[in-house]
Amino acid sequence: MLTGWASLTGVLGALGGPETVTPVPPVFEELGITRGLVRYAVEVPGPRGPYPLSVRGLRDLAVVYVDGERAGVLTEAEPRLTEPVAGHARVELWVESLGRVNYGPRLGEPKGITGGILHERQYLHGVRARGLDLDAFADGVAAVPFGAPPVRHAPGLYRGSVTVRGAGDARLELPGRTRGFAWINGFGLGRYWSAGPQRSLYVPGPVLREGGNEVWVLDLDEGRPDAPAPRLLPV
Repeated sequence: MLTGWASLTGVLGALGGPETVTPVPPVFEELGITRGLVRYAVEVPGPRGPYPLSVRGLRDLAVVYVDGERAGVLTEAEPRLTEPVAGHARVELWVESLGRVNYGPRLGEPKGITGGILHERQYLHGVRARGLDLDAFADGVAAVPFGAPPVRHAPGLYRGSVTVRGAGDARLELPGRTRGFAWINGFGLGRYWSAGPQRSLYVPGPVLREGGNEVWVLDLDEGRPDAPAPRLLPV
């Protein structure tokens, strides 16, 4: 049962690193982020007509909000929003690293926005960036401003508990959710993604304890409005 929720902005405010303001977007490494995500915020000047908004050198995935409304998901292969953006507007891009390689020509590549943010052919400057490293969760989430979960499913950090009888190896299922990360008793289980191939996350037996166990779910994208609570099942 998930009983608490905090918005991504609230989680970033509690556990994120310092915010920087730079002419061009800094990459993860410049912000000291090894695993996690970075929120980039930039203003589209105006008044200005609607033009395509795109990202050059995206590594690896960005959920974009325009004036607080979700506008789409960008990837390295599809770096342009389908709908044009008119100025004046505030744009936020929550950029996630999907992993690294340790061989070949992409060895050591930077993550984040490595080129720039463009409105048509104009680069947008004055980028505010703040990172949320997954290592920040190692010290717990006591500082996160939790409230009641929203009526309709929304991105953010969900907190709840699950009761275990006869602790042993298990798997955590997260039906109705798109993409994010999960922890049990502060132990990071990994990333879940509806794209697959995994359908559940493995939970080692020693992580669990008899009785109540705390669950954190960091949802990074929209899922089903009626997404059910996570399920802990025996292996």
